[in-house]
Amino acid sequence: KWLRFKNIDQVIREIDFYIEKYNAEYFYFIAETFLAMPAEYKKRFYGAYKKYGKPFWFNTRPETIMPDDIKELEDVGCHRISIGIESGNEEFRKSMLNRRYSNEDVLRAIRIILKSKIQLSVNNMIGFPDETREMVFDTIELNRKFRGRSHSVSIFQPFRGTELYDYCAAKGYLDLKRRYAESFATPVLSMPSLSQSEIKGLYRT
Repeated sequence: KWLRFKNIDQVIREIDFYIEKYNAEYFYFIAETFLAMPAEYKKRFYGAYKKYGKPFWFNTRPETIMPDDIKELEDVGCHRISIGIESGNEEFRKSMLNRRYSNEDVLRAIRIILKSKIQLSVNNMIGFPDETREMVFDTIELNRKFRGRSHSVSIFQPFRGTELYDYCAAKGYLDLKRRYAESFATPVLSMPSLSQSEIKGLYRT
């Protein structure tokens, strides 16, 4: 969403609207990679947001976390940052999820946030196509290396229109006649590497 804006003025107008009309006290910015916005946008956002004094929360990716941004975010009242780790297995994350950062990159980003006053939450996912129990424990072990304010886990859902949906369909992991509910707590893939009952058990624990 951020990258479609020619400037930050539209965002500021929306913030003004919600404060004036609804007396908004907290903002959650819907952006998968908030800190991937151009440097000019970030600079303008930091400068414009200072006047509000309202805490806010957003999601971003580990490779976008830089010390200078975190200092600016502290100064303008950022309350929480969520980072998507997804899988803790580097090779699987790279080949299946097209996420090319290392586990050390993840930990570097996390250390930067943990040195600040900003709360950290991390999002994990299990039940990916062809994921094994050992790969799930790679994710668990990576999370054990630090303590965020929250560590969440979801179960993979194959959304139509994505490469992973097409992959699952081609491998026969999906019943293509079935309409699946959008539930990140329910496994839907039938695959040899990890059964649905195993995924349920790992999710519960």
